[in-house]
Amino acid sequence: MKAILPLAAFLSVYVTLAFAQHIHLSKYCEECLRKSATSGLYPHPNRCDAFVKCDVLEKHFRAFVMNCPPGLFFDEKNGNCNWRWAVNCNKDCKTGQAIKDAFTCNGFFECINGKRNYRKKFCPNMQRFDESRSKCIPDPNCPPPKKPLRCSLQFKLHPNNPSIFYQATPNGWTKQHCAGGTGFNMTTCTCSMILRQNPIRVCKLVDLPLTQNIVEQSHGWYINYENVSIINNSAKFQLNSYLIVPVVTNNDFKDHISISLSFQLDDVSESSVAVLGNSECKIPPTFTIFVKEANTNSPLLVGKFILEYQGRDIPVEITTRILKKTWVTVKLMKKGDIIEMWSNSNMVKQKIVPGFIKRQNCALTLGQSFGKGNFVGFIKNVVINKYKSSYQPTQVNCLCPAIPPLPIIAPCPVLVPYVLHVFLSPSCMLAIKKFIHPLTTLSRLKKKNKFPMDMSAESYGNSADVEYQWAIKCHDHAEVHYSLISSVDPVFLKLTPVDNEIYKKYKEKFSNLKLDLLNEDEIKSESSKFVWREFCESFKDIVEDYNFGTLLRLDSTSDYNPKNTILVPRIQFLAIEIARNIEGYNSCLRKKKTELEKEAEELET
Repeated sequence: MKAILPLAAFLSVYVTLAFAQHIHLSKYCEECLRKSATSGLYPHPNRCDAFVKCDVLEKHFRAFVMNCPPGLFFDEKNGNCNWRWAVNCNKDCKTGQAIKDAFTCNGFFECINGKRNYRKKFCPNMQRFDESRSKCIPDPNCPPPKKPLRCSLQFKLHPNNPSIFYQATPNGWTKQHCAGGTGFNMTTCTCSMILRQNPIRVCKLVDLPLTQNIVEQSHGWYINYENVSIINNSAKFQLNSYLIVPVVTNNDFKDHISISLSFQLDDVSESSVAVLGNSECKIPPTFTIFVKEANTNSPLLVGKFILEYQGRDIPVEITTRILKKTWVTVKLMKKGDIIEMWSNSNMVKQKIVPGFIKRQNCALTLGQSFGKGNFVGFIKNVVINKYKSSYQPTQVNCLCPAIPPLPIIAPCPVLVPYVLHVFLSPSCMLAIKKFIHPLTTLSRLKKKNKFPMDMSAESYGNSADVEYQWAIKCHDHAEVHYSLISSVDPVFLKLTPVDNEIYKKYKEKFSNLKLDLLNEDEIKSESSKFVWREFCESFKDIVEDYNFGTLLRLDSTSDYNPKNTILVPRIQFLAIEIARNIEGYNSCLRKKKTELEKEAEELET
C-alpha cells in the first residue's frame, strides 16, 4: 500500500532536525551507506516513529535524526512516514523503560509489557525527560505543556477556495493545498471539510460563429456593430470596425470563465492592437486578448486578466508568438486559481493566481479596446462560457462523517467510502453520495487504460492494481465508519434507510449472537454460512451492493486494526453494526473518545 504521507509534504513543519546525539548513529549510517552507496533515509535502530537521514559531508558520514509526525511510523519500503497499522515495525522496548517524545522536552511514552504505550505522559513542571535514564530530571528551561495555539494564529483560509489555506511560517504565510475533495477546517485545524464537487454548470454566455451572419446563437443577444462584413466564412474587420455585445456588461464571472475565438491578423501600423475585451466604455478591460508588436513579422499574442484579491488589483498575462496572416485559435480561461492560455490546441502556459475577475460595467467589444489600436483582419467562432463555481463546502460535524485529524501539510486521504452508505440529513447525503460508487475502482482503472472497457469481471483475475485500489477503499470506509460511531450517539445513528427492517430480520435469525465480541468461527462455519446466505439474499433487491466485501470489527469496544477485523458481505456488516448501534454496544466508543479528549484538555491546561 502506498504511503499516505509523502516525506517532502511534512519536512517543513513536522520534522525536527538535529545532529545525532550518539556516535553509534553515525556508525549506523556508515554501515547503511556501504550497503547502498548513496545518501538516503533509513529506519532508526531503536524507534519506529523516527528515521535517520544519512549523508556524506566532507568525506564524513553524518547522521541526522528526523521524527515522523505524531501517530505515524517510518515506512522503510516507501521511504516516508505512514500510519502505524500500515508499517511492519516491531522494535520492542524494555518494560520499565520510557521513550522520549520528539516534539516536547517533557513528554514521554511508557513501555508496558514490552510494547510502547502511545498515550503521552508529561514530567512535572520545570523538569524534562531524560531518555538515557528513563526518568524526569530538573530543568528550569523546559516549559510546561503548552496549550496549542488557536487555529486562527497558525492558519488562515483562502478567500475563494476552501481547498487552499495559508500557514504561518518564519518567512510569512505559506500557501498550502488540501487533497482533492477536501477543504481546510478552522475548527479542527485539518483538511477535514468535505467539498461537494458537483459537476460544473456551464453557461454559454456568448456564441458568435460569424461564419454566415452576425447573429448571436446561444440566446439571440442584441449585437451592435459597424463596418463588419462576412467574407469567406469569417467576419472582416477594418480600421474603423467594431462589434459590441452588451449582455456581458457588469457580468460577474468570479473565477470561472472561458474565452475562445479564431482570428487572422493582417498588416497594421499600430504596435498594439485589440482583438477582444470588456472595454466598450473606454476604460481598461479586466479580461482581454490583444496583440503586441503587431507591426512586426512575429507579433506577440497576449491574454490578460485583472483580478481582485484582498483589496488589490492583480494583472495576470500569458503571451506567445504568432504569425501574421495565419489563422490562430486562442483560448483564455480561468478555473479557480488556475489561469491557462491555449494556442492552436497547445497549452501556452498555466499560472496559479488567486482572486476573482474584476467586475466591469462595460460591454464586450471585438476589434477595439481602450489604449489599443483597431484590429485589422478576420475573426470567427467567438465563444464565452461562464461557469458556476464548483466549490460548495459542506462542514463536517457530528452529523456527517468526519475525517480523523491528520498532519496539515500531508495530503489528507480523499473521502471515498467503498461500501458505506450513510442515511443522515439531506445535506450529509449530498455531501457523501458523490463518493459512493461500487464500481469506482474498476471504472478508474479502465479510464487509465489498464484494462479494456469490454473486459468481464473474471478477466481481472488477481490483478495487483485491483487489490491495491480495493484495499484503499476498505481502509477509507473503516476510517469513516469508526469516526461516525465514536463521534455521535450510535443509538440515533442510521446506516441505511431500512435499518429497522434489517434489525428485525437479524433478531429473528441471530438473536443469540454475541455482539460485543464476535467469534469468527461462529460466523464463518458451514452451518452459519448457510443461515447467513439466506439472510443476505433476502436483501438482494433492497440493499445496494449487499454482497460487496466489507471489513467488520470483531470486538465492539475496539477500532479497526488487522487483528480486530474480518471480511464479510456488506449486508452482514450492516446487520451486526446496526444491532450494535441499537443495543448500545457501540456507545462505549464515544465515551472513550470523550474521556481521551478530556484528558488531553487537562494536560493542555
